[in-house]
Amino acid sequence: MTPTYIESMRQHTQEQLDTLAELAELATQAPLRKIERLAVERSLQILVEAAIGVAKHCCKQANIPASGDGYGTALKAHDMLQSQIPHAVLKGAIGMRNAIVHDYLNLDWTRIEAVLVSHGYRKIGTFIDEGLGYLSSQP
Repeated sequence: MTPTYIESMRQHTQEQLDTLAELAELATQAPLRKIERLAVERSLQILVEAAIGVAKHCCKQANIPASGDGYGTALKAHDMLQSQIPHAVLKGAIGMRNAIVHDYLNLDWTRIEAVLVSHGYRKIGTFIDEGLGYLSSQP
């Protein structure tokens, strides 16, 4: 993996984490407005898609066949990286991303808000960082 990709992905991930942290702070002060809620959804979507992308690159680098779905690929990368992030966190994050993208009319904002205010999204940032660490250590 090129150093440029790794650095770009680190910056991209940090931007989403910073945005979510700012929105989490706003959510503790008052209910988020519609546009802020949409920003939360989009940042979560981007963050999880970055995690899936990094997982695919990790599997490819390790010559592990990636499965056809994001969750399966993330689990393979997770196990290869010996990540301490619980499988359930990855499953929940990918499920939330899928709901944001495909089932947006039926989103349960209370679940998304809980991830936001508890800073649960940071675990996905940690997973991405683990994957990028692995990629940067490879020749």
